[in-house]
Amino acid sequence: FVDRPVAIKVAADEYVNSGVDGPLYRRLFFNEAQAAGMLKHPNITAIFDAGVDRDRYYIVMEYVYGGTTLARFTNSEHLLSIKNLTDILYQCAMALDYAHRKGVIHRDIKPKNILLTDDLEAKITDFGVAIVPHLQEGIVPEHAGSPMYMAPEQLRLEEVTSQCDLFSLGIVAYELLTGKHPFEGRNMEAIQHRIQNTPPTPVHEFRADIPDIYQRIIDKALAKKTAHRY
Repeated sequence: FVDRPVAIKVAADEYVNSGVDGPLYRRLFFNEAQAAGMLKHPNITAIFDAGVDRDRYYIVMEYVYGGTTLARFTNSEHLLSIKNLTDILYQCAMALDYAHRKGVIHRDIKPKNILLTDDLEAKITDFGVAIVPHLQEGIVPEHAGSPMYMAPEQLRLEEVTSQCDLFSLGIVAYELLTGKHPFEGRNMEAIQHRIQNTPPTPVHEFRADIPDIYQRIIDKALAKKTAHRY
């Protein structure tokens, strides 16, 4: 009725109608609608509606013009200027601060889950595995998210807090600055070991124009212990 373009996210039939895991996938799908639906922030993708129509599970959300994600700019061949990436990271940090104050923990912050408009406005999306305060416990798997972007305590299956999201954003910041993952390894096991035990290579070794303050920000965001982290 308001004549606006929208994006419609439809769940894959083979997941939501699976006899074994179907109930879990259906809960995860609407977990996103409930988590993002309670958040009204310019840097979080808006949710307008969700429902089921003839066994098709759908979410109606804000259409983000441009449709690219931050993943495009984590390649050393396509790095953003320091000013632009700083603006984007600031927007993401403010959006997460807002979500955390509402009790929502995203749990899967990574470049592919941050949309970017043509004007370089960031939009955090995909709250499918988010922790939402008023929803029943156990609605999402304990070990949910993307291991390459998990905080050390997430990998150890310890309590998930807002600081896990900030660690993940620290990894995203490092990738935007350098075009490299801070904990690169031969395989997933090596990467997870480095996340828990090894400090990343200083950012200035990859790029000369990075201000010194960024190294201090990265060090704090990627601190192994939560007491040393933002």
